[in-house]
Amino acid sequence: MSAYSTIGMVVDTRGLVPEEDARQLRALGTRIREAYAHPVAETHGAGWDLTLPIPAGQVVRDVLLMEDIRAGERIREFTLEGFLGEQWRPLARGCCVGHKRLVAIPSLQPSRLRLTIHRASDIPNVRRFAAFTGS
Repeated sequence: MSAYSTIGMVVDTRGLVPEEDARQLRALGTRIREAYAHPVAETHGAGWDLTLPIPAGQVVRDVLLMEDIRAGERIREFTLEGFLGEQWRPLARGCCVGHKRLVAIPSLQPSRLRLTIHRASDIPNVRRFAAFTGS
């Protein structure tokens, strides 16, 4: 069990977060920012399919997806795949992306990732498609 798995969010009778809880939440925030500060690879673009080349030997544990939502959330259904060996393998499916979605996947060394959007209200515009080694 991680030190962060027992964090709870409480507010005291003054409407404040107790200092010890606030300290732990700040530490968690720092850890999250450090884990996702440097992507292994990233891209962006409009359309129904995006492919993200991954440098050789890099382990990927998390994928960050972000839509450009200035014209609204468009993505309604997507699949994330990894190219492993000589074939594409499904890693995750989702029903929306919105401002930001973090997708945890098994630790893999794919040569590339592919985001396929199956349904959208208009042409999808992916603001960020990034791979991370994770926490």
